[in-house]
Order: sequence, then structure tokens, then C-alpha cells
Amino acid sequence: MRHKCVCALAALLTLPAWVRGETPRTQLSLNYSSVTLRVSGESTGMPIGWNAAAIFSVTDSLGIVLDAGGNYRTESDEFEGVDFDATLKEHTVQAGIRWSSFGNATITPWIQGLAGLSMLTASVEVLGESEGDTVTDFMVQPGVGVDVKIGDSATLGVALDYGWVFGEGETFGVLRVRGGVTFRFGQR
Repeated sequence: MRHKCVCALAALLTLPAWVRGETPRTQLSLNYSSVTLRVSGESTGMPIGWNAAAIFSVTDSLGIVLDAGGNYRTESDEFEGVDFDATLKEHTVQAGIRWSSFGNATITPWIQGLAGLSMLTASVEVLGESEGDTVTDFMVQPGVGVDVKIGDSATLGVALDYGWVFGEGETFGVLRVRGGVTFRFGQR
């Protein structure tokens, strides 16, 4: 019996760290992103986007997050016989903290809080001439997600965030849904 326990312990210790549910030192997450902006009761979808995040573990469950993303929408229309393209772009740069539960070797749920900047650009192109404006405002964005192991150092994940952008005289909401792959490096 003692021999079986020693063999089982030796096998467990030779497994990769995060298979046992241990904390990776660094994670890099690359995602597809879709955003819905909610301004003055009106919603505008921005279905094409990207998101990248780096997570650096500070403790076994707490990490520092650096997050950047962009979402886009372009519409073509006609007004009094003149064609035009309207483009809306949102880019975010944020940082914050993430609490992750690495107790399960296959599934890692997490919750995070981010704060940073939202840069919103609106432009219109008519007859080859383009006119637009960009505003940069402070934002906060809490979110939740779950990652599922797909390989020795990779996971597939989904996340849902809801943020508030504090613009000049108005606060608007940002609902972000994203999914992608996370690569894990090292062991804490």
C-alpha cells in the first residue's frame, strides 16, 4: 500500500503545474470581441472586434491584468441621392486585478475589475471627404469568465463584461462579450 501511495505522489509531482490546478506565472489571452454601446437609452452594436490581455500572477489566485481592445462598425447609406459611409470605432486600454480559481485542473472561473481609457471615434465619409471626431474618457469595467483546458498550456475561454464610460456630462454603458484562446506560461 505504501509503495502505491509513493508512486501516485511521484506521478502527481511530475505532471505539468497547471494540470494539478496550480497557478501559471503569466497568461496571454487573444479574443474575438463584440460590444454593444448603450447611450441615452439607445443601443448600438459593434460586432467586429478584438481583445488582448496579459495576466501576471501575484498570488495563487490574484493577478494583475493589462487589457486592450478594439471594436468597429461601418454602415453605408444614401441621403438625397448622395452615398455616405458612417464609421464608429471604440478602443480601450485598461488595467486591473483578476481573481481566478485554479483549484480545478480543467476549468478556471475568474472575476476581474478593470479601469482605464475608452477612445470613441465617429466619422462620416461623403464624396471622398472624411470628417470625424475622437473622444477619450475614463471607464471602469468589471467582468467574469471561464477558461477550459484544451492542451498542456492553452485554454479556450468566454467572458462577459459590463463597463461604464464617464463622458462629458453623460455616462454610457458598454456590454462586451468575448471568446478566445489563452496561453499559460511558467508556474508561480
